[in-house]
Amino acid sequence: MTDGYAQESASAGWQGLPLLLNGSLWWGLLGLFGIIGLLSWIKTADTSQPEHGLRPNILLLLADDLGVNDVGYNGNPEARTPNIDELAASGMRFTRHYADTTCSPSRVSILTGRYAQRSGFRHDGSKIPDEYLTLAEYLKQQGYHTELTGKWHAGERFRSGWPLQKGFDHWFGFLNQWQLATAVPHDHPKHLRPTYRNPYLRSDNQPPQQHTGHLTDLLLTNTLQAIEGNADKSQPWFLMHAFFAPHTPIDPHERFAQQFAATPEGRYRALVLQLDSAVGDILAKLDETGQRENTVVIFLSDNGGTNTEVNNNFPFVGAKSGNQEGSFRTPLIFSWHEKIASGRQQNEIVMNTDIYPTIQELLEGKTDETLDGNSLLGLLLGSGERVVPEPRLWEDYSWVVDAFSTSYLDTVSNWRYSSSWGFPAAGVDLSLDYTGAENAFADSAALYRHYSPLFYRELERLSLLYQDDWSESSESREIPGFAAERTPGVGNFTLGLGVTVQPVAPGSELDVVLAEQAEIWQLTFTKEGRLVLSLLDKSITGPIVSENRCQEIILSSVNPGMLAREQAATRMKLFVNRQLVATVDVPTPQFKDEHIQRPLRFPHSPVHSLGKVMLSNISRSAGNEPVNVSLPNPAMLRLIKRKRRNDALFYPSIKELAWQACRPTDGHLSYTESRGEWNG
Repeated sequence: MTDGYAQESASAGWQGLPLLLNGSLWWGLLGLFGIIGLLSWIKTADTSQPEHGLRPNILLLLADDLGVNDVGYNGNPEARTPNIDELAASGMRFTRHYADTTCSPSRVSILTGRYAQRSGFRHDGSKIPDEYLTLAEYLKQQGYHTELTGKWHAGERFRSGWPLQKGFDHWFGFLNQWQLATAVPHDHPKHLRPTYRNPYLRSDNQPPQQHTGHLTDLLLTNTLQAIEGNADKSQPWFLMHAFFAPHTPIDPHERFAQQFAATPEGRYRALVLQLDSAVGDILAKLDETGQRENTVVIFLSDNGGTNTEVNNNFPFVGAKSGNQEGSFRTPLIFSWHEKIASGRQQNEIVMNTDIYPTIQELLEGKTDETLDGNSLLGLLLGSGERVVPEPRLWEDYSWVVDAFSTSYLDTVSNWRYSSSWGFPAAGVDLSLDYTGAENAFADSAALYRHYSPLFYRELERLSLLYQDDWSESSESREIPGFAAERTPGVGNFTLGLGVTVQPVAPGSELDVVLAEQAEIWQLTFTKEGRLVLSLLDKSITGPIVSENRCQEIILSSVNPGMLAREQAATRMKLFVNRQLVATVDVPTPQFKDEHIQRPLRFPHSPVHSLGKVMLSNISRSAGNEPVNVSLPNPAMLRLIKRKRRNDALFYPSIKELAWQACRPTDGHLSYTESRGEWNG
């Protein structure tokens, strides 16, 4: 298997014509062949152009943790996936499709057509922002009936982020895998283990009920009923079937397990075969109800495989939750009867964010320019349009070591740069080693100088929610949007302010509010000249603020709401002029939707003036702040602590993500190589 994993080759089967063909018969046959060829060209030309106004059904099949080596069509003789292989043969398969390294951000990218960073799901998020129209919401606007079967995991902390509130007319499944084991509230703090056996499932927003049977079979039954129920309706439908297989625990039904050896690999192969069998049953139901010809079928996985039972991602290096090629590459198939030519392979770099704009262009002939993805319609229908190369960025936060792992793909040079836990980055020229195995960079210092500006510039572009320069004459002193992303204690939150404080009038008895979110947090300037940060019922006192000069004030907090067990406390950090001056820890607040809808306010006061205001959903921190790590390896623990104290980790670091709130710039960062520092 090679990258791609083999280039398409044209078969040369032309044998010539018998010598008996001569004279008028020869020319007559040539004319007949010419007419046939012309008709064939006309048909090809018709199918290579988007037929705007069509409303095909759309079936999105999403596997969980399925690697590229788990499917037979990629050349693995041990992979038994006849139905997925047949689906690939019926349409176009993409050999270089990138998803994310974990499931939640990947699902958000599919549903929004945007990088997960924009929603705060990289590394953590609470709900898809209301400002982003999901794929289901968009299709409802286009007249579609929309249904979801299976796993959501795209925001469950707030009911406003559940499937019914994000565009689905009906939903049967589970919010996240930890809720399969028992009926608990969605925000229950207990660490639960998922299960395939007799799971608890929800129908729409009803409380979970236990169902008898295997999870894959239960989800399959629901989808088969949905397809059959929509067969006689004139309304087109969108159905997203989100499998849990082959996610852990590896627990196939006995009718599949008995076909393999009783080993970890055998049980895994059985669970994949059960997934494949469900795909076959779904496609058969489309055929049975006469809907296959008018249904676009899309199959993919949310991230690379775990490489635990088998080498899921061969030949690529890396696995789920990592930052190498195998962490991100997954199968991707598009099939549409007589519209997408069968048996085609595409080696372009594509991403799961491309699914949304592809469907949009199919229906409307255009795409929303605010989406991050690119339409693949030209590739699918054979018009020859290529995908515009653009950088790809990933990051993953490890709560075990309190550090980030990052990866950046330069699609022009075909280089991938990766950093694990903030340690010196490694670089791979994928043109020379497409598997991503060979470290081609020996000079980590040179790599850092080259890689960090690319990474941070792209990260800033994706994570910045709001930026404005406010003067005293400005009447806009509220930020109402992106409710979950701008509320500390909910997800990732960083607010930067450029504040110039004037002398307080003698004898003043009042504290001056600089910024606040009602009943949640408040930043005040006291009559003694100090900053005070209050978060719920706790407060911290910062330093005395210099008067008559701009102060760069940054508030930053993070709370892991998407984990199996929610963190007990939320830490909010206060920086002044890039120095960490205070922290406050409060029990993780159980906010409701009405709480987070309260806007950020910046009261006007003659005592202070606001300069630049910036809001991001990436949590910032300082290299020398206390390290909260949980690592059994003492040597590694000491190394991480030392590098963190010395501000030597690649990320996070406040100096490289400084807001420049007091600089008269456009807010974008630049890197001075000779000085080795960032500038506004």
